[in-house]
Amino acid sequence: MSKSKVIWGFLLIVVGVVALLINMNIIGFGIVSAAIAIWPIFIIAFGLGIIFKKSGVIQLIIWIAVAAILIYFSIFGNRYDFIRNADTVIRFPENIEAVSTKEIVLDEISSETVDLQIDIGVGEVIINSTDSQFFKAQVPDELTAVESDKDRVHVSNKDNKFWMIKPSNMVYELALSEAKIWTIELNVGAVDALMNLENLSASRVVVNSGAGNYRVVLGDKLEEVYLEMNTGAGDMTVVVPSEVGVKLVVESFIMDVNFPDSTKKSENVYYSKGYDDASIHVEIVVNSAAGAISLVRE
Repeated sequence: MSKSKVIWGFLLIVVGVVALLINMNIIGFGIVSAAIAIWPIFIIAFGLGIIFKKSGVIQLIIWIAVAAILIYFSIFGNRYDFIRNADTVIRFPENIEAVSTKEIVLDEISSETVDLQIDIGVGEVIINSTDSQFFKAQVPDELTAVESDKDRVHVSNKDNKFWMIKPSNMVYELALSEAKIWTIELNVGAVDALMNLENLSASRVVVNSGAGNYRVVLGDKLEEVYLEMNTGAGDMTVVVPSEVGVKLVVESFIMDVNFPDSTKKSENVYYSKGYDDASIHVEIVVNSAAGAISLVRE
């Protein structure tokens, strides 16, 4: 089978899946608005396809990235003013009101290390610390389930109703105990996330996302911290204390890396200056089809 047939076969599958999801009311016609708003990206994709016409794998990655970006802007595009002409695009219905929220407070569990898993579709995720409670959350009512056991807290959507709500109305605000050691895993479709972990002992943070924007603020509570970002398309900013040694590994087709005062050891591995002498180390691994990663020192 020729490479061109594989590419066109993949595109037909994507179109078919999108049409099926629209017919099933899982996603709306906002994806049409997104396609109109970011149409130049298709020209870019075709241009890259010509350049890399001998590599079917790279062409496939290009169109996977385009599909992820299209879905992302179909959900978030109107929030960033990418869609400018209200007469020529289809928007979210104006009668959608903000969803009601509920506060959840969990009793403290005995384990010193707690796994936090977040499985949601779209919206905003805000994680902060608290010195007065084990776990406190403000989440969309009737759409969110929060469960806990001896060493785990799980936040998830109850069903697919979240697809019919504006992303700006779906806000998940969590406060985690500063007295525990946390591992955090986000499995999300498309979100904006602010994770202020400066006062938390977060040993491992993993984000699996279709698309989104992420800002992670790290502290100096633990000697070793691991941060991993797996996404189709997205921007990520990591704020790290100036005395912390940082190792950055980037596995990406198109990635803008902004890591001032770093040393590049290989094609995709960067180290901060004085890494070996630092008493605290952070390893950041980014796997993304397209996006940007910025390291900020504070």
